Amino acid sequence: MKKKTLILLVVALSLMALAVWVTRPGIHTKNTESNDWDFAISDTEQIARIFIADREGNTTLLEKKEGKWWYNDIYPARPNAMENLLDAISRVKLKYRPSQAAIPGMVSSLSTEGLKVEIYNKAGQKIKAYYVGGATADERGTYMIMEDSNNPYVAHIPSWEGNLRFRYSLLGDDWKDKAIFAERQEAITRLSVTYPKQRNKSFVLEKQGGNFTVSPAFAMAPESSAKVKPGAVEAYLRNYRSVVAEAFSNQYPGRDSITNMVPFCTIRLQSDDKQRSVNFFPIFNQPILDIKSGQFIGTTEAERYYAWIEETDDFMLVQQRVFGELFRAYESFFEGS
Repeated sequence: MKKKTLILLVVALSLMALAVWVTRPGIHTKNTESNDWDFAISDTEQIARIFIADREGNTTLLEKKEGKWWYNDIYPARPNAMENLLDAISRVKLKYRPSQAAIPGMVSSLSTEGLKVEIYNKAGQKIKAYYVGGATADERGTYMIMEDSNNPYVAHIPSWEGNLRFRYSLLGDDWKDKAIFAERQEAITRLSVTYPKQRNKSFVLEKQGGNFTVSPAFAMAPESSAKVKPGAVEAYLRNYRSVVAEAFSNQYPGRDSITNMVPFCTIRLQSDDKQRSVNFFPIFNQPILDIKSGQFIGTTEAERYYAWIEETDDFMLVQQRVFGELFRAYESFFEGS
């Protein structure tokens, strides 16, 4: 809480100082020698860190590590969000210089809702820093001003219409990658799929040498005497290359009561450099009233599940049609099944 309060104070003071500086009489000129209208960084490959803050104390830290973007040092960043942000950073251009009469409104927008954006290279050096404010009345331009500059401008992305601010102003879960599993088959070393209420269906796949063994997940479950079907394990593991959730549900009021329940299934995946443990809780459809009989017809099939990732404490909504292939049974790997 103290850290958030300090960040809020720093950002608020920066924006206040910006407002005072920009509104000083006689400082607005059309001198472009300093290129204070050149917001774009065309070569985004040199960018290694992006820091974004607003005056409400919300901060976003995006860092590129080993070719992959991370949000707040913990979560993989959502690829689409990063593509949109980097596209804006690389293509933002001056749309026009405002008239003297328009400047007070722009300054008000920048000082009250401006986002501070700092962009660093791989050596940790700041490449650019600027503020992103609100949009023009027609939503085709966005107010921006370079750090330590005297002159606010209206910027845009050529051939694209909209408020640039929305590409920078995502918060929390909106920056996170919704992929629950994204692992190459070659990197997986151990995988357990357990069904607490169906222990005989649970199994463990473990790499030994260049091959995988298939065994029951619980000691009391009988071990199959049949041979493993050729290619069955490899085909199953390919399902983990990219499995994406429908949405984050971290703010769902009932998440604590759900995560304290016995899950339908728990999947624990170990790879060369990490482990991920995910618990699945089915969401059953509400009973439907049969008009002819007057009876409620229930259903035992789930179209969706809540998924709780233990390592990140994320609570997500997933679909049966996407994750159904992961919920295999032990016997499905053997000949004769």
